[in-house]
Amino acid sequence: MGNNRNVRMIAVIQAGGLGNRMRELTRDEIPKPMLVMNGKPLLQWQIEKLAEYSIHDFVIIIGHLGEKIQEYFGDGKWLGVHIDYITEKEPLGSAGALYYLRELPAERYLFVYGDVMFDMDIGRWLDFHLEKRALITLVCHPNGHPYYSDLLLLDIELRFTAFYCTT
Repeated sequence: MGNNRNVRMIAVIQAGGLGNRMRELTRDEIPKPMLVMNGKPLLQWQIEKLAEYSIHDFVIIIGHLGEKIQEYFGDGKWLGVHIDYITEKEPLGSAGALYYLRELPAERYLFVYGDVMFDMDIGRWLDFHLEKRALITLVCHPNGHPYYSDLLLLDIELRFTAFYCTT
């Protein structure tokens, strides 16, 4: 992360959903982020990728079948990271559990959905975030199915100006 290595960052992973669209694969026996890809759960791929960028503090927001995540990862020591958990007693939506983060001691948070595979330069993202002096920096991608995705409107400076929810 270049000159940003001293910035304390907590990665927050939202892994509490019901996984309705993936129920055929999860059979309602494992949470969606625990689906195995190339020998390990998707959530493990995420944690390992973020750890490559010196992000070692994690909060995983769990809910439906969250005990399976907690049993597998524990405190994260075996991955060289530290993991805390927030358990949603009732589903709070995509970002509803972020309310519980207000007590955490960090300068920056990186929020990731637990069911997304990514391979990106996190250092470049953080440099962009700091250069723009942003409160929030979103990582999004274009796709060919806008009728099933939320839409973001950006200005010429790549600043977020509007959000259109398709659900």
